[in-house]
Amino acid sequence: MNALLSSYLPIVLFIGVALVVGLALLAAPFLV
Repeated sequence: MNALLSSYLPIVLFIGVALVVGLALLAAPFLV
């Protein structure tokens, strides 16, 4: 279980960062 978690953690972090950046870029024109 720990090996599975450690193998998926970078993928989950990358998707999370990509979603945050995407949402920030989408929301930026409405916030400015």
